[in-house]
Amino acid sequence: MLSGGPIEWLIFGLEKVDPKIRLIAELNEKMAYKPWIINKDDITFLVKGNPNWTMHEVIKACIILATYHGISGFCHGMGLIPDFDIVEELLSLMGP
Repeated sequence: MLSGGPIEWLIFGLEKVDPKIRLIAELNEKMAYKPWIINKDDITFLVKGNPNWTMHEVIKACIILATYHGISGFCHGMGLIPDFDIVEELLSLMGP
């Protein structure tokens, strides 16, 4: 967002996100909270959905999401907190 990304994603959530990205939101949520319940149906949903993902894209997305969730868990476990100046700038971009 600070580098010029679309602020609408933060304000309006998934309704303003590309439909292809919207499809992977459920897999992302499962990876974050209950990764042990992910099964082949989740991948099939992405590959055969509309718009559909290629298997290559699904694998890349899963690697990115797994890395993000792993690093987030590590940072949380270490007690790290966000820089307040960045948080304040993001809040100012969102407006009232």
